[in-house]
Amino acid sequence: MVFELLDFSTWDPVTTGTTIFGIIGIAVAMFKGYQKSGIQGMYNAFVDGMTSSVPQTPEQTKAILAAPAETWKMTDDNKDMLWTWLRAKGGEFTRTDLDAVIAQAESEVQVEYAIVIVDHKGNVDETADHAFVSYGYHVSGKYAEIKAKAESTHSKVYHLKTTWVMLDDVKQQLILQIGTSNPKCIEEVTDKIRKMEDEQVEQYYVSCGYHTWEITRGNITRQFAGAKTDEPTE
Repeated sequence: MVFELLDFSTWDPVTTGTTIFGIIGIAVAMFKGYQKSGIQGMYNAFVDGMTSSVPQTPEQTKAILAAPAETWKMTDDNKDMLWTWLRAKGGEFTRTDLDAVIAQAESEVQVEYAIVIVDHKGNVDETADHAFVSYGYHVSGKYAEIKAKAESTHSKVYHLKTTWVMLDDVKQQLILQIGTSNPKCIEEVTDKIRKMEDEQVEQYYVSCGYHTWEITRGNITRQFAGAKTDEPTE
């Protein structure tokens, strides 16, 4: 709201008075928000006052760039929380890709934007949660909810592509099951995992000695008894 008023090229007493009252209004709202809910309440009041009901203007972009980065960019802690939450809610993507989407939005000076997860064909993943970021903080929800937030705030939507990878903790679990005393087999298994991820194979098998593991979308889904050359049996 106030950003639309900060156009110094047309400065006049009316603009001055309106801007001052707008700033005072936000300050009062922030104080009340702090009294009610502490720092988070004060932050919410600030965002409510600064959020525009129209697409971001060049004047707003200039004002945002003049503000300290920490007032609108995501912190590393917030990125970690977003990564953990979206992965827990069905998202399948790499941390590198998530960071790249955030970096792109921030390089385009977007203080509010949606992150929508898409599958390998570019279609929205309706099973996973998606995110809406506002001044460095995120909320998550199903696609319809996030789409509505983006539309109501005229915010850009950034696509986060689905990528099937085995996370480090899952890989460590597999290595422990193989046994660290068998480094050659571990090397063969990790090489195959890397190849399958490069080719984005949804489901495949890795074997070591008389054990075989079924890997689906980077997760261990089953373990079989049987030699590499045998058909695995439960």
